Amino acid sequence: MQLKRPAFVWPAAVPITLVVALGFWANSPAPATARPIPLQSAESPPVTLRLDCVDRANVRFEITNVRATDTSLPLGSAFGNGQKYTINDLHLRIKPPNGTGAEVHYWPRDYPFVIGGRVDPWFQAFPVGAVFRMSAKAEDFWLGRYPSFTPGVELSLRWNISGETPKNLFPLVYWTGTLISNSCTVPSQ
Repeated sequence: MQLKRPAFVWPAAVPITLVVALGFWANSPAPATARPIPLQSAESPPVTLRLDCVDRANVRFEITNVRATDTSLPLGSAFGNGQKYTINDLHLRIKPPNGTGAEVHYWPRDYPFVIGGRVDPWFQAFPVGAVFRMSAKAEDFWLGRYPSFTPGVELSLRWNISGETPKNLFPLVYWTGTLISNSCTVPSQ
């Protein structure tokens, strides 16, 4: 008696497996794995940046949600499980009366230079009408290069807000882009 070899059916099994797998993939909950897209539109930003020159050594700035919907912004980084928050990519423009100016980066002395641990993105929620207000000293801009601002100098801020949503925060609606503040003049006192 002669044994028959079983027929090898893999040429038919592969396409059937692919069709079944694609069917499950097409009906899967894709939002759980899709990369988020930041809220971007051709309209103006949903938030505004305002700068106030308080005195020769201090400025105050605020971000306000001016839209009728909630949003959030990736403002910077959180270190050590939220023990320290840092603002990313904020620049102060300094324009003296003669017209030639400079731009310095916001980096206060207490910001770390070396990071030995976890770094997470810092997303700040901005419900409708919310305001995030902060004060800064002249010395907070680029390592204390300026202990105070010269009276009559015009100041403004440029804040490049960018980031990606971590998988554990998805789905998150947020805005990225560049905010430019109003200008203010440093008072004489």
